Amino acid sequence: MQAGGNGKSFAAPRFVRLALVFYSLMALIGIGLYRLAAGGWVLHWTPINQRPQPWLEIGLLAGAFLFNLLFDIAGPRHSKKLACFHRTLADVLGSLGGWEIILLALLSGLGEEILFRGAVQPLLGFVPATVLFALSHFPVKRDMWIWPIYALGMGVVLGLLRSIGGDIWSAVLLHSSVNAVSLSLISGKKAEKPLNEDNTDSPGHRQLHNDSHQGPAEDPQRGL
Repeated sequence: MQAGGNGKSFAAPRFVRLALVFYSLMALIGIGLYRLAAGGWVLHWTPINQRPQPWLEIGLLAGAFLFNLLFDIAGPRHSKKLACFHRTLADVLGSLGGWEIILLALLSGLGEEILFRGAVQPLLGFVPATVLFALSHFPVKRDMWIWPIYALGMGVVLGLLRSIGGDIWSAVLLHSSVNAVSLSLISGKKAEKPLNEDNTDSPGHRQLHNDSHQGPAEDPQRGL
């Protein structure tokens, strides 16, 4: 996600259209790559009764979701770096409506999981898929440096879900759910100024600015 050249965020509808094209291409690449290399269908579904460890899969999915929920809510309150990351991402996203949040969450969850867990992981292995997933979240701004680190941790969990379940769908469910919650909490927020930054728009600052230009007050007894 990248801001426009004038520093302002994309208009939400345009951003959603770009995301639709980007993640659709990502999904098509994943489907085609796996089809050509392995001759299989990346979107296959493993029935619940055929999954080797369904309760482990459910527990991992639920635990990862709850951790991310706490991370998104409590993280910015206790870490200035996370708060700065949220503000920067909010500036990039702009204000998103409910349907835009749901659509973006589904598109990103499907597109990325089809490519990285559906095609790359079976063909290249767990570690390359996880590293490439993290690198795909390389920050476009300095304040977003934490993004690939977060994506690396999430990639490990998503890769484990793929390995345990035998298909991509539990990873898609977690990925889309986490993105939906994160977008709901982050998007539309107005960027707040850091605590150590002077508020030049405050009435007190304006009064000091005016006083400094007026110079010292004259003593009324001076001319007598």
